[in-house]
Amino acid sequence: MKLYLNLNQQLIKSLSLGFSSYLNIDKNSDKYNQFINTKYSLNWNRRAYKIQAYYEESTQIGGLNFTIFGLPLNGLGKEL
Repeated sequence: MKLYLNLNQQLIKSLSLGFSSYLNIDKNSDKYNQFINTKYSLNWNRRAYKIQAYYEESTQIGGLNFTIFGLPLNGLGKEL
C-alpha cells in the first residue's frame, strides 16, 4: 500500500519547485515508511507552455520536458 504525494511550490513569478513521491505505508514491506519513486523538478509555467527540468532519484535519470498547451491537434495527420 502506498500514499502518493505531489507538492509544488511557487518560488518567483512563473518559477516553481516540485516534488512527487510514494510513501510506503505497508507495515509488512522492507521499505516501510520510506519514500519510493521520488522525482524532483524545477518548472517554468506560462499560460501557453511549460518547461520542466527533472531528476528521478530511483533511476538516477534526469531530463527536460517541454509542453505546449492549447494546440488543436488530432493525431499525426492524414495518410497519403
